[in-house]
Amino acid sequence: MSARSCLLFLATFMLGEACAQESVVESSKRVGGSQSESNVRPARYKGLVMGKSRKEELIRVLGKPTRIDAFPKAEAVAYVYLSPQREIIARLTAKTGVVLQLEVYPEEPMALDIATKLFGTNFRRTRYDFDQCLNDGGEAPIYESPTGSVEYIEYRRQGVFLQMDEQNMVRHIEYASSPPGPPESVCVQQKKKGPAHNR
Repeated sequence: MSARSCLLFLATFMLGEACAQESVVESSKRVGGSQSESNVRPARYKGLVMGKSRKEELIRVLGKPTRIDAFPKAEAVAYVYLSPQREIIARLTAKTGVVLQLEVYPEEPMALDIATKLFGTNFRRTRYDFDQCLNDGGEAPIYESPTGSVEYIEYRRQGVFLQMDEQNMVRHIEYASSPPGPPESVCVQQKKKGPAHNR
């Protein structure tokens, strides 16, 4: 087995099933092109469906989390799974326990060509910026912006979003049912509506 094949095998192992085989078959039929927001489909990870599966299924698939972090303002909780190969953060609604999103952080950043072997070549590049008026002391949410500092490789038909770093390496992989952020800034929208709407 070549070194490249070994890397691909390890990447597949770290990411779970991750729809890898499905995406490669799909990309062989349709290479290039854009993926619009209307085509976003809920991602699947080891049988878990984002926006549908609940915490009981999550624990059955991934086991007991290393820790649980609560975010009262967002009415959400994060189940954090730590291992030598990867870190997984599952974000759930606090009340219903629905799994909204899974973030997988490999031990080391992944080369983009390895990622395209896993997910296919039919992706779009999208930049995002931070909506600072919504910052509640942590990291502000993001929105689409052509000049933004955050870049994603997006497989919207698979619900898979790869956050890139400055070296064009995959920092982490998000499995979700919607894009990382809305197409417009919420802060700008609030300013347009005026003070009466911001009370």
